[in-house]
Amino acid sequence: MNSRHDGAAPDGTGPPNTAPDRTSPRDIGAGGTRYGSTRYGSTSPDSAASDNTLPLAPGRRTVQVVVPVDGGDPDRPSGGHVYNGRVCAGLAAAGWRAVQHPVRGSWPWPDRAAEQCLADELAALEDGAVVLIDGLIASAAAYVVVPAARRLAVVVLVHMPLGEQFPGHHVDDAGRRESAVLSAARAVITTSEWTRARLLARYPLAADIIHVCRPGVDHAEPAMRTATGSELLCVATVAPHKGQDAVLAALASLTDRAWRCRFVGPLDRDPEFVARLREKARVTGMADRIDFTGPLTGEALDRAYAEADLLLLASHAETYGMVITEALARGLPVIATEVGGIPEALGSAPSGRPGLLVPPGDPAALSAAVRLWLDDANTRRRLRVAARERRPLLAGWDRTCAQVAVALDAAEADATLCRLAECLPDSGSDPGSGPVVGHSAVAAPGSRRDQVASAVAGRGTECLPAKEFEPTAGFPKAHDQAPSSKAGPDPSGRVGPVSTPVPKTRTGSDPRVSSLIGSGSTSSPSIRTSRS
Repeated sequence: MNSRHDGAAPDGTGPPNTAPDRTSPRDIGAGGTRYGSTRYGSTSPDSAASDNTLPLAPGRRTVQVVVPVDGGDPDRPSGGHVYNGRVCAGLAAAGWRAVQHPVRGSWPWPDRAAEQCLADELAALEDGAVVLIDGLIASAAAYVVVPAARRLAVVVLVHMPLGEQFPGHHVDDAGRRESAVLSAARAVITTSEWTRARLLARYPLAADIIHVCRPGVDHAEPAMRTATGSELLCVATVAPHKGQDAVLAALASLTDRAWRCRFVGPLDRDPEFVARLREKARVTGMADRIDFTGPLTGEALDRAYAEADLLLLASHAETYGMVITEALARGLPVIATEVGGIPEALGSAPSGRPGLLVPPGDPAALSAAVRLWLDDANTRRRLRVAARERRPLLAGWDRTCAQVAVALDAAEADATLCRLAECLPDSGSDPGSGPVVGHSAVAAPGSRRDQVASAVAGRGTECLPAKEFEPTAGFPKAHDQAPSSKAGPDPSGRVGPVSTPVPKTRTGSDPRVSSLIGSGSTSSPSIRTSRS
């Protein structure tokens, strides 16, 4: 999907952080009433075992959703913000009530105050609560999330893996932090199969805990279209990682053709970049054909799609590309870069692919694709037919919400089963015997606890969070660890180990993949058309 990481790039240690504070949770479920957290009982294995109390889920299930505050500007919605909002609103139909907990801070570059704010939010939740945390927050806050995952059923929603950041948006120590957080989670949600494959390639995760929940799309009326296909549309934050400079470079070689291009998206993320684009349009004589509208929402955005013939998306990194399915919902063909989850979002129709794919950062290939669209009526006809065929194949948000609910169900069941292992006494020894560590129960063969532990292992639930992210006496200690010969500096001023954690996987075999999916050069032609 469109990257959540559209904020200003960090300068040195990261961008200035917004002063964090705790905001009031917002209930998104039907009826407008906030309900309390799910509770499974005491966190103490000894106390639970002594009275043989079993953790039972309540009749009404609640998921606590932790999201960044700065992603919530309704006039400048990011793809991740739209996804979060639609999922929270739609979970009620799937049996879950969503309570949002906005957390301030310049995520994924939190300072100490932002991390403490997150820690306070999580500490306020009752033991056993199911918590869905936006990966923009969770993956960057291992010192907070890993300890919290010992008592909460944590689910991480990964919009964009931290290790996949575009130039200028690097997150220090991203892989080590993200690996520990995802290994400690009960479930992980990704917005594309591409993202799932990248996570499995990067980290020693069990495949069965990662759930793919692609973004949905709303039904829309078909675009009006022109005979010549001259109305071009680019919907994305105007910033270097979205590739608008490549679009202008491509169009500069097509000034002898009739076209107009509208760029829809925020203009204040990188003002210098926007200024260069405007100057490029002026010196090449394209200023009267280029329109930078700024962000559009609602009916204004609907009109922009309705008046377009073709969507252009030249991103350098995308985990899905929600604007692609928004265009296809209106029968608009797409010319886009072949990166990340874009091919997955574009999909195919019975007659072929409803668009053209070009390499990222290649204005010549992009120019050739647009020229083909403008010059060849047969190409326009073929792509328009495929786009119309793709329209009814697009899934709505109801399916997305149902898939997210399945992931929450799995996390809840996994947490309950593991707590059963902690609560059941060993029939062959004193209550509470058989140490319980994390999600793993150890007991004498044939005992009640051993039987439950075997069931836990069979469900693939053994996963010990990395000890280096476990503070010994509360969260603030993570900032004050003493340096040692095996330690290195952390971007927030902390000192901690630098070795990459390798948590236990949740299956009997190691699902680790030796190389990244899609790395290396490709031998595919510059332009990929239908069935290529």
